[in-house]
Amino acid sequence: RRPRILLLLAMVAAVTFADDPVLVLGPSVAHRMGVPSFWPAYFLTGLGVGTVLGALVPRRGFASTSELQDAERAHTRRAALPLIGLAVAVMIFASAPGPWISIAAAGAAGIAGLITGSTAQALLFQLATRANALQVMALWGVAWAGSKPIASLIDGALASQFGITTAAAVLVLPAFTIGMTEISLTADQRKWLKALMARMNGNAPRPAADHAG
Repeated sequence: RRPRILLLLAMVAAVTFADDPVLVLGPSVAHRMGVPSFWPAYFLTGLGVGTVLGALVPRRGFASTSELQDAERAHTRRAALPLIGLAVAVMIFASAPGPWISIAAAGAAGIAGLITGSTAQALLFQLATRANALQVMALWGVAWAGSKPIASLIDGALASQFGITTAAAVLVLPAFTIGMTEISLTADQRKWLKALMARMNGNAPRPAADHAG
């Protein structure tokens, strides 16, 4: 009944998928560049420093719960835009010609991933009701950590068969697709999706309640 919550959970899982190449493919990236084997540690350091810097980026506070229901899309865009940036940064990391570019891209990925993840989590806290808050945050945990083994399995399998760049492209595709879809859907398309979700839940569309999400 709340498609926006489903969207935010998908964003959280997309961050885990998109971050995975920096964590898993670092040794392969270093080998392709012909640099010493300790460089993957620098890649991880870049990602970690970026995560810390992302926590320091000043951001505007959210509206109250009642006001948030009237501006859900505007607030969700705060997570969608850095999600796109995360996808771009990871692709640069995987395809960069030199290690320093990959370190910088890993740092940018850390910043974008932290902003997306924390923004989505804050929105979930506000959108969840008292009756379902525990369930929603449990699903957040599954989306954040439970998707990691799946991402790593796909990452390693694709890299061994098709190469580093292809594996990274597949892993960032959910992040890029979700982010672009969120910022480009028209109001009519959103109404159609809400009606579709209502039918899938076995509920008839209720125009009077549609505005409340």
